Amino acid sequence: MELVLSGIGEGILAVNQLGKMVHCNDAAVKLLELQEDDAQLDVYQLTERSPLIGMLIQVLETGEGLSGGWKNGAGQSVAATVSPIRMGDDLMGAVGLVRDVSEAERLEQLRRDYVANISHELRTPLTGIRGMVEPLIDGVYETEQEKQECYQIIYQETRRLERLITDMLDISRLQDGRIHIELEEMQIHGILEAAARRLERRASDEGVRLRVEPGPDPVVLGNEDRIMQVLIILIDNALKFTPSGGSVTLRTRIADGMLWISVRDTGAGIAKDDLPYIFERFYKADKSRMETRGTGLGLAIARLVVELMGGTIWCESEVGRGSSFEFSVQLAQAEDAAEADLPNALPETDAKAVHEAVDNGDVKAVNAADKPKPAPSPAESGDVPESVKAQAQIREVAAAAGVEDENIEFDELLEMLLNDGRKGKSSDTDGNDRKG
Repeated sequence: MELVLSGIGEGILAVNQLGKMVHCNDAAVKLLELQEDDAQLDVYQLTERSPLIGMLIQVLETGEGLSGGWKNGAGQSVAATVSPIRMGDDLMGAVGLVRDVSEAERLEQLRRDYVANISHELRTPLTGIRGMVEPLIDGVYETEQEKQECYQIIYQETRRLERLITDMLDISRLQDGRIHIELEEMQIHGILEAAARRLERRASDEGVRLRVEPGPDPVVLGNEDRIMQVLIILIDNALKFTPSGGSVTLRTRIADGMLWISVRDTGAGIAKDDLPYIFERFYKADKSRMETRGTGLGLAIARLVVELMGGTIWCESEVGRGSSFEFSVQLAQAEDAAEADLPNALPETDAKAVHEAVDNGDVKAVNAADKPKPAPSPAESGDVPESVKAQAQIREVAAAAGVEDENIEFDELLEMLLNDGRKGKSSDTDGNDRKG
């Protein structure tokens, strides 16, 4: 039992009826911040150590259970329950159970904040809609132009409401794993150009230069729709906080086996204290410039999408100089030379292995033997042209197979040898059958 109590994650501290400590496991020592020699003392000598000590004393005096909570010196939220230990009607001592509830409190606070943020974000467009509908009902606006202006505001607010609900559902599905992102091989620069074209008119209207810089464009593994979604979120954010005359630049670079895509602006920048939280839901770094068209969910969605594609996203920023958001996508693996055209792959193959495989009529073995070898060093290969080396290997295989035509093409040679191999196998089989 002692081993079981010592191994559990919750802290347990038990005292007898005299207040002498009879058990205190490692978790209790840590959460209560006790010292090693405290176990030799009774609880009446430790009243300044922890609130739990006072609770134990009170239970010994009253015989009634207690519950409470506090923050220890390490900033952990501790919840405690103290119960009396009885044998019949006699009070034999008390036992305290302490737990670290920091994570549970954090999650509960996040839930409360989420509900409060949703309520606020929903109320804002609804208030705008009601503010326009009531004058229309009361007949305050008489001219068609005034009515059209009201209709336009109502339309914009309903669109904002729709975007908010769509983003909330998107985040929920991404977090629950209900959205499966299929990855495929692609190149990024075409997507960058398409994203820039989509927001080019808005950038022009706001006097911001939006451009895509030339850069590396290797084949990557990603999802075109989702990469476009992330780019639109980041470019939209950049345009929102970049003044007229500024610029937004899209560029790529390769590092750490990944392709990194960045969206850099010359806008207002983000304060250092805000940077750790900008990817949280509903977090808005600049409260003084909160715009009705933003939902506060875009960067949270971008992070989820990037992580589901196997990448990461981060931001560096300086107030007054702009921000750079950068995310990564996986580089696709290079194709095996065996998947290339067979004659082109021949110079890097083992001619003997190919011949033996062909002699047995084993097509799979031919393909296996035809996989590329490490490229020879200049000293090994000399300056012989690849075409000459290829033809030399073809002649080597042909000579070993008894084919006299030195100018035979590789595909013809391969077909001939495979046919001969199958005939040889057939003859052997027939012979074996006849022997049997």
